[in-house]
Formats: sequence, C-alpha cells, structure tokens
Amino acid sequence: MMTKILILILALNTVQVLGTCDSTECASVPIHYQDLGCKPILKDGECCPSSFDCTHLDAQDESKCHLRGTVFDQGDKVDRSQLRSACIGAAVCSLGGKFIYAHLDCAEYFGGILKPGCVRQYSNDKCCSVGSVCGDEALKLATCDFEGKTYKEGQRMYPANNNCFKCLCTNDFQNKPVEQNKDCVRNECNLELLAIDNIRNKCAPVYHPDSCCPNNWACPKNDDSIIPGNNPKGNTSPKCKFGSLELNIGDVLSTKEKNCFKCSCNVPPMLDCNFTPDC
Repeated sequence: MMTKILILILALNTVQVLGTCDSTECASVPIHYQDLGCKPILKDGECCPSSFDCTHLDAQDESKCHLRGTVFDQGDKVDRSQLRSACIGAAVCSLGGKFIYAHLDCAEYFGGILKPGCVRQYSNDKCCSVGSVCGDEALKLATCDFEGKTYKEGQRMYPANNNCFKCLCTNDFQNKPVEQNKDCVRNECNLELLAIDNIRNKCAPVYHPDSCCPNNWACPKNDDSIIPGNNPKGNTSPKCKFGSLELNIGDVLSTKEKNCFKCSCNVPPMLDCNFTPDC
C-alpha cells in the first residue's frame, strides 16, 4: 500500500513540474538552429533551450556538400524530397562543397495580370500558381474563414503570428492551429544549401521582423569588437562565436561599419541579429 502511495506522489509531482513548462516561451528561438539540425541544450529546471549544440557543422568535410545529415559528392543531385522547398527546382553538389541550384520565379510576383472575376489557384507542393478559375466557376468555389479574413478555395493564406507557415484554402479546410493543420506547411530555410559559406565563416543570420528565414548575413570584419552586456548570472559558458570573436550571453557586437541590424549573444553558439526598424 505504501509503495502505491509513493508512486502516486511521485507521479503528481512529475505532472506539477511538467505543468510549469510553457513551450510558448521558446517561440523566440531562431529557426536556423532547427534548419541546421543543431541539438537543444536544456539545463536542469529549464523549459527552453539555453544554447544549442552545432558542433556537427564544424566536423563536416568541406570538400563535400551536406544537407540535413546527408553527404553529397561532387556531381551528386539532391532528390526533390530532400529539398523540402517547392521553389527550388534542382540542386547539384559542385566544387568546394557548395550546391548549385535553380530557384523558381513566379510570373504572378512580377506583375502578372489576373483578369477580373478570377481566382488564382495554388497547391502546397507547387511554388507558383497552377492556374486560375474565373466567372461562374469562381463563384462556386468554397470559402475559408481564416484569422478574420475570407478566402476562396485554392488561395494561399499566411498566418499573421507564425510566418514560418503558409496555408491553403481547401473545400474541407478546418481552422486548427497551423502546426496541426493538414492544409498548412512549414517553410524550409535550406541554409546548408543556400548559405554554406556564411555558416562556415561563422557569420550570423540576420532576420527581418516579418520573415521566417534569414534575409541577410552579418559576417566578421577585422575591426569588430564586443560591448560587454548585462550578465547577472555571470555566465561565461557557453559562448556565441562570430568569426574569431567569442561573446558571453548578454554581450553585443560592435561594428565600425554602419549596419541596419543589431547583433547580440542570447542563445549560443550563434549571434541573434535583427534589422532595426529606425534605420
């Protein structure tokens, strides 16, 4: 009897501890760690990762290409299923362990004219519009109510609070959270394919407030320096690495060159860099 009581107490305590962990607090963790396959490091009692283990990137053979754990020799083609992006048409491993790739550009993004009364049609596995529906047929299309707006069947929908997903209005669309919605797909950054030089040079990805993936990269220069930050816990490990510099949590990167972004060490080993709106 006593054993059963002890087991029950332990179970309740476990539930109580787990219940204090709110994963939504981790929403600010940059997407590049997930894209690069870095492993989260959790200290005792922490809900969100305090840093990530990206050491596998340093161990890569730079004469070969790498994508999500798969190694490619020169001349190897990347299978469509590995690209995870409808807008990258093809990719081949080339010299220096870099990919050569073809990026699709859609006519509708360059002023393609849509006739009045027509609705462009999209598919989640295609980059560009797959056609349009017009006239009486357009009037018959199902509608979707999504975040206070009404869309026609076949139209793309972009969540306001989760720019790493895109959704598609379908005739059986259900307003579930995007992570659980069959009609929503995550945007993949493909950083190993698109920005391997920046990664190898210990550059830092730069984000725009409205973007899921990095828009630019901050790369080291000889006159870069460190502004010591507020570090109340005195944490000196782990550190953020930027070129040859090593920054403690809370430190800020100082550059003599005027930039439209600010970089600081928040979740090592990479700096967090974000565009400044008043630049």
